[in-house]
Amino acid sequence: MSGAPAWRAPIREQEVQFHDCLTRRRALTGGLLLCALGLTLAGCSADYYRRQADEDAYRIIGLKQREVLGREHPFSIDATQDMDKELQERGYDRPLSPEAMSPRESGSAMGASGGPPRLAVMGTSMPAQVQMSAMFDSRVDVPPVGELIDASPPAAGLPTTQPESTPSTQPDAAGWDMGEVEIPPIASGGRLFVEPGNLPPDMRRIDLLDALQLAALNSRNFQNEKESVYLASLRLTGQRHTFESQFFGTVDASLVQDENKSRSGSVDSALGFSRNFTTGGAMALTVSNTLFEVFTDPTGRSADSAINLALSQPILRGAGYRVAAEPLIQADRDVTYAVREFERYKRELAVSIATSFYQVLQSGDQVANERNNYANLIRARQRTEAFAQAGRLPQFEVDQAQQDELRARNRWVVAIAQYNRDLDDFRRVLGVPTDWPIVPDPAALHRLAAHSLEFKIPDASDAVSGALSNRLDLMTVHDQVEDAARTVYVTADALRTGLNLTASADVGTEAGHNKPIKFRFGNGVYSIGALLDLPLDRLDERNAFRTAIIDWRAACRSLTDRIDQVSRDVRDRVRSVTRAVNSYRIQESAVKLASRRVESTALLLKLGRATTRDYLEAQSALVEAQNAQTAALVDYHIARLELLRDMEVLQVEPAGLTYHDPTTDR
Repeated sequence: MSGAPAWRAPIREQEVQFHDCLTRRRALTGGLLLCALGLTLAGCSADYYRRQADEDAYRIIGLKQREVLGREHPFSIDATQDMDKELQERGYDRPLSPEAMSPRESGSAMGASGGPPRLAVMGTSMPAQVQMSAMFDSRVDVPPVGELIDASPPAAGLPTTQPESTPSTQPDAAGWDMGEVEIPPIASGGRLFVEPGNLPPDMRRIDLLDALQLAALNSRNFQNEKESVYLASLRLTGQRHTFESQFFGTVDASLVQDENKSRSGSVDSALGFSRNFTTGGAMALTVSNTLFEVFTDPTGRSADSAINLALSQPILRGAGYRVAAEPLIQADRDVTYAVREFERYKRELAVSIATSFYQVLQSGDQVANERNNYANLIRARQRTEAFAQAGRLPQFEVDQAQQDELRARNRWVVAIAQYNRDLDDFRRVLGVPTDWPIVPDPAALHRLAAHSLEFKIPDASDAVSGALSNRLDLMTVHDQVEDAARTVYVTADALRTGLNLTASADVGTEAGHNKPIKFRFGNGVYSIGALLDLPLDRLDERNAFRTAIIDWRAACRSLTDRIDQVSRDVRDRVRSVTRAVNSYRIQESAVKLASRRVESTALLLKLGRATTRDYLEAQSALVEAQNAQTAALVDYHIARLELLRDMEVLQVEPAGLTYHDPTTDR
């Protein structure tokens, strides 16, 4: 009889079944491993987490702005300038962005060629358009404010010195009178000495609003302050997350082959969450599963699951919202403080920019005055020489005229140097390269003179009262006293006896039955207990409590000191405005008087009834009075802005600096 014996059939059938079972199990195990690996590796991109952080932070900041300021201002910390491009504009050609730096470069202070960092040639070219933004608004797209900046670089072949002589019969573009004689130029290197009356053709004039908007985009300190607000809101999201359900999931898979060629695999997984409560309690729930299989043994497999639940709640020490949620409360208040500080900083920065802006204009006006004085003294020297040649004046008066002419030229040179120094400082305050071809528009100084004394000076007591009610920094110091008081309460609570109630439950499946979802709640392990912590050793807690009391008293003293400081500052600002008003009126009269003195002395000199020294002294008094008048005008407007800032009524708006006059409400 041919064929296999009958007794082999059952064995063959078992082999087939074993092979099919093994194949299915391998496929199932492989599928589980691939799924776990895919979920692990896929995750979320870094850009997704960045956007998520921005959404949470900006939402918090918007809410705080409405709470603190009464309205929401668009806010973003996204850089509007390419850092590498900014460095290149300043002549530094080493990249600093994370994408452009290799690991070797980021850890080395050497240049790409192995030497020290190399500086490129400083340029003065500027972007085609500077996208302007309000001081508080850098999140939304704002159209450019006109053709502020010319994209074209400086014309090739610009002379490195000024022309041999500058005709003074034509006024410059700003309207300054250049005199009526030929002025010898200052030998200079390109743009190192820029005279406001002889600007390069690509130099662009900007007004105060343009300066504020440029600072909003380029000021490094402004960006730092914005990032401080953002970081405070991030810390608040972290504290809020502490009291939210925090989910977790882990998968641990392994394949093993021993010395007997026995292959096995296991998958240990856990899924659950934990949560802290503002009462001080905590809860943790974990569902775990273990799959094990010996691939060479059809009976060598197991599948077990377990559920673990743990609860805890303090009854004495650490219990209650005031103690458990103190980090959350403080983080929320820190965001409020950051928003106030940023709003206060915007006003301080605006005043700082306005001060620098007007100081450049004052320096430019002084250059014009000194240049006119220099031109007048050249004419006086020429006239004196002609009289001396005619025998009408002695030679020593010619020497006096020449000596004053040299002093006038020196003052003119010094004024130009000071103007360029102030101009570089102004550009640095804006955060732009110091060789950018921008200058404050001299017409702004004429507008100040046209509206010189229109501001109504408030009464000192009203100004102080308004400042004490409105000052954001004073509100923060007051709130910090409350923070210190809460710290006293928390540290006092730490001195109490600790009593925690605990409860737990452990439920699993029946071992060996390979039923991972059939839990046996009736056979679970349940427990409840209490943990008593007697206050036998509280030295550290005692010291912390005593320190907190001292800190609270110090915070109270800081509040009273800040109140006195604010009152003193506001009173001093009122005095400064009043003094500047009187000073400007005095200098205005002095200029008129000095002008008449120059005219009369010149006429008397022509008639032979005055000496050259009389005319030179009158001319010197005129230029001093003109400079003093401009200085008084600038001091007045700066003092006015400082008073409005310290009264907390100055507003930084897209249209510029505005203020609310509190006296109109009475």
